[in-house]
Amino acid sequence: MTAVPLNATESARLEALVKARVGWQLIELEVWVEDAGIRLTGLASCNCARQMARTEAEHWSGQPVLSNDITVTRPVCLHPH
Repeated sequence: MTAVPLNATESARLEALVKARVGWQLIELEVWVEDAGIRLTGLASCNCARQMARTEAEHWSGQPVLSNDITVTRPVCLHPH
């Protein structure tokens, strides 16, 4: 049995948690957990979804987001707040 690095396991866990909350607004989300914090990549339907992904990642990990490289495909949110 091959051991999985802790950061890879934590990245997958955190990615699943963020997708459960915001996934319907995100495409190709990837979460990278590093010693100093988190990096996010992917596509979001709007700025609100991008920010929600950041907030959820920080909430579930207890670490800061070092870079939020999620690209917004539509700058205006189409869903009610």
